[in-house]
Amino acid sequence: MPSFQQALSSTPLSEGESFGEIQEDWRQGRAAYGGLVAAQALKAMQAKVAPDRPTRALQVVFVAPLDQGPITAQATVLRAGRSMTLAQATLFQGDRVLLTASGAFGADRDSDIVVLPSAPAPIKEPEACMALPFLPGVTPNFTQHYEYRWADGGFPFSGSKDARFKGWCRHKAPVPDSAQHIVGLADAWPAPTLALAKRPIPASSVTWNLQFLHLPQDPGTGWWRMDYDTDHAQAGVHSITGQLYAPDGQLAALSTQLAVVFDKR
Repeated sequence: MPSFQQALSSTPLSEGESFGEIQEDWRQGRAAYGGLVAAQALKAMQAKVAPDRPTRALQVVFVAPLDQGPITAQATVLRAGRSMTLAQATLFQGDRVLLTASGAFGADRDSDIVVLPSAPAPIKEPEACMALPFLPGVTPNFTQHYEYRWADGGFPFSGSKDARFKGWCRHKAPVPDSAQHIVGLADAWPAPTLALAKRPIPASSVTWNLQFLHLPQDPGTGWWRMDYDTDHAQAGVHSITGQLYAPDGQLAALSTQLAVVFDKR
């Protein structure tokens, strides 16, 4: 059973192109896990960008579901300025475009302007929270690669009136690259609006924007906190926002997704 890092492994085919494969244990319903394929696109772009320019932002469009099996990633640099590089990547299965992504990679700049986020309200530590088990045939396949601790909010499909939650998560196996590590963790949770449903229903991300604010030098296997909230949900289209905190307590990433939910099929 490949870890997240092993599932990201790819073989170069030509300039700006690589080949990988999605396996059954990384599926999420009818498609591959979005956090994995988005990280695959990020990895393809990183290979084209100077290593002294860390990842600052990732924008993803999930064009169509990626099935298990071979995928091809193509990446190119759009512009490399004095401090910022912009790149894009496309993932294919055969000749079908299934995901497009763009990334911003930038070195630090001298600046006197500093605005730091407020500390989040305290929640229970992971050891005091309920563990969420992997249940074959019930929970998505990819969740077997993560550990979860539920801290607060409505559970998925519980008929709750609370479309937000807070919890802890971590990769079961270490991931060396912290930006790819963050991509995998930031998408590991269910949409908070699914707590409003009284039965299991499918949902699918359409777009995903991720801003990287803090990249730990050694992400390790510590617990990462996610605060997930719903900005708006109507007519089957849901806007959800998450704040991902690193084990050192710093805000690591801001996540915004547009998802469609199929509760009337």
